[in-house]
Amino acid sequence: MDPTANAQELYRLATKIQKKIDDARELDTDDVDRLTELAISLIDWMANGGFSPKWDLVRDVIARCV
Repeated sequence: MDPTANAQELYRLATKIQKKIDDARELDTDDVDRLTELAISLIDWMANGGFSPKWDLVRDVIARCV
């Protein structure tokens, strides 16, 4: 697993879902399902000794999404 790519996708999906919630629009269940899969796999990965995401690369995605 690539925890950095996981965290980047997590952030993109979370901001997309939050915007829909803020705009009172219907959520895409595929997005919600993918978000939960990513979160669970990243937590399991790290809890079992996997390395952390490269947060500087995640920060790049955050800057583009804001």
